[in-house]
Amino acid sequence: LSFAAGVPAGGIFYEHGLPALGVAPCGASRALFAASTAGCYLSAVVFAFLPESLPESRRSEAFDWSAVSPIRGLTAFCRHPKLKPTYLLCLAMLFYAISTFNSVIINYARWRWAFGPTQAGIVLGVIGVVTGVLSPVYFTVFSSSASVVKASAVFLLIGHTLAALSNCESFPLIIMACVTLALGNPWQPGT
Repeated sequence: LSFAAGVPAGGIFYEHGLPALGVAPCGASRALFAASTAGCYLSAVVFAFLPESLPESRRSEAFDWSAVSPIRGLTAFCRHPKLKPTYLLCLAMLFYAISTFNSVIINYARWRWAFGPTQAGIVLGVIGVVTGVLSPVYFTVFSSSASVVKASAVFLLIGHTLAALSNCESFPLIIMACVTLALGNPWQPGT
């Protein structure tokens, strides 16, 4: 929700200000951070008093945090008999692309499509809404984790290609690029 609504709201707030509160456009960076901080505090208060939504019958037993080790997990992952070094390299590149996507798309939208803060925020909002709406379908259609990884790689490839081919005048191509990039970044649904 914060990604789908907060980023577009921040772009609009930064570019147009908030005249009702006397916040001027483009000088709103301090007010924008203050609004973001207030939103964080509000979220913390709300989540502090929300009841647990998972019924007790479905809750797991206490988790042993002393057994958690990233090195142990990585070595077990690398020892898996079906994993080849090229697959691990492709998987690492895919996760790198997904993890850097959100920070790079804003700069890319400004450079390639000449978008301002409002338009860039709306692009990320569209990506967030598409991802949130289609992720449950995505994990239903692609039933295994391997299928999800392969589909994500294909959607990211198509999305990045469309983003590279589009320019300021090709708005439908920009929307298609954003939708396919969103499909390359599915949210894992809660179980």
